[in-house]
Amino acid sequence: METDDLRREETKFMVAGTQLEREKQLMDKRAKLEQAITEEQVYAKLWMLDAEKKLEREKREAFEKKKKVADTMNILTWQCDQRNNVTQAEKERRLREQEMLKQQWQIEAEADTKAEKEKFILNRERNIELINHNAAERELRQIQQ
Repeated sequence: METDDLRREETKFMVAGTQLEREKQLMDKRAKLEQAITEEQVYAKLWMLDAEKKLEREKREAFEKKKKVADTMNILTWQCDQRNNVTQAEKERRLREQEMLKQQWQIEAEADTKAEKEKFILNRERNIELINHNAAERELRQIQQ
């Protein structure tokens, strides 16, 4: 029976060794799993940081693009306003010139009309003088004859 006791003790020892080895393997497996989880958490955190940086960069780029568009629109609006102002000023200048020409033509037409009237009056006065002169000469001739 001593051999049986010895075998039993040996079996207990083997079972205890096997259990210790199994526990060691389970602890190693758990440590590897925990390390993998930790690494995965680190990579997830890094990914989140990169995603946040990317989001911030995209927001900044969108803001800069929006600002550039606004600046461009402001410049285009200013250019349109300037062109409209120049066009309006040119139109007003043209209208003033037309009005001045109309006034000048009216003055010239009035001067021509006045000159024609004066010429007509002068000719009529000369004609009246000639008629009177001729009448006076006829009377003189008749008196002389």
